[in-house]
Amino acid sequence: MRVVRAVVLAAALSLLANGLPAASTARAAGPIVIGALYPLRLGSPPLEEYHGLQTAVAMIDAAGGVHGRSVRLSLDSVARQEDIPGAVQRLVGEHVTAIVGASESAFALPASEIVQQAGTIYWESGAVATMLTTPGHRDVFRTVTTSQTLGRAAADYAARTIAPRLHLAVRQMRVAVVSVRDVYGSSVAAAQVAETREMGMRLVSRQRYYARTRNFAPMVHALKAAHPNVVLVAAYLPDAIAFRRETLRQHFHVGAMIGTSSSFCMPAFGMTLGRDAVGLFASDKPDININPRALTPAANRLRLRANAFYRARYGTDMTSPAVAGFVAGWVLLHDVLPRASSLTPDAIRQAALAVNLPYGSEINGAGVRFAGPGEPDQGQNLRATSVIWQWQQPGKASVVFPGSYATSSPRFIPLPAGL
Repeated sequence: MRVVRAVVLAAALSLLANGLPAASTARAAGPIVIGALYPLRLGSPPLEEYHGLQTAVAMIDAAGGVHGRSVRLSLDSVARQEDIPGAVQRLVGEHVTAIVGASESAFALPASEIVQQAGTIYWESGAVATMLTTPGHRDVFRTVTTSQTLGRAAADYAARTIAPRLHLAVRQMRVAVVSVRDVYGSSVAAAQVAETREMGMRLVSRQRYYARTRNFAPMVHALKAAHPNVVLVAAYLPDAIAFRRETLRQHFHVGAMIGTSSSFCMPAFGMTLGRDAVGLFASDKPDININPRALTPAANRLRLRANAFYRARYGTDMTSPAVAGFVAGWVLLHDVLPRASSLTPDAIRQAALAVNLPYGSEINGAGVRFAGPGEPDQGQNLRATSVIWQWQQPGKASVVFPGSYATSSPRFIPLPAGL
């Protein structure tokens, strides 16, 4: 990962040195162009996230645009990290107001650094790796929560909710952590391990795997030997499905299993596994079915309108990636740009840092306040939201925590051997 990022950044610096256009300090009247940088694949979370962003843009346009100017998205779909410098060059060459992306942390980290070098606003809509905001880049903003928050929430839920249901003291809880070996998995797992230890639980197994060469049979065998009460997982969708199937094949049963982002919460996870997913938890971002009590009346009305628009265009309710993409676009176009004195990066940055909206203001229950200069995680939305999901029926997941966002109570603890 470090080698790839070094190559990508070297390429970016080369482009900058050879005439990559800097951000325009003044743009002629006409459509406001927003760059979109996503690794789009059919049926993928980045595609759903981009559709959410498209929904926000379309709704803003239908309401008259930003100060009477329409908004146009310019998409550059990147298949590999090595494609990012060229994509940024093309988008900045169009004098985009900001670049929104990139959903996946492996793409978001190099993209954010390259866009920062180009002097343009980078607006992260879905990637959660904590390292995105820790460098403190002044023009990098993220509207969604972080892997640090999601990982710690999973371990915290194990201590505060799972342990009592298993009739165990927190110090008796035996925790195993399983993660993919990349920037996303490492970031989530580090938070899970840290929270496990801080809560006083015992870390009895720490398993890592490479997505391209995964072999879960020996890993599950090692987990069985460790006898955990709960397993915390940071995996991508196909890996998580394969891992769950291997635990069932080896008859490995635990009190609870909690995935963090990118897999356990995805509709495809529940649809693929069916009854075998029932009882599993996920620590992730909300989808459109959040409890309306967590929202302001205005945000709830917007939630219903956005979902109706999305359903009419894409034939389904908004997933958590779609909601994340919508919120990123809505905050930028509805809450930030109308408050900016101009469309220069300096003005947009100042407007973003001035936004101060309480929890419940956005359709996912979030508020908006970005960490400013000198604060940890500069550019991170400090009022982003996360929830704990549980698959409670085949193909149907419900929010079970926190209480104000919940649509159901937790069930199936301990995790049943079969349903």
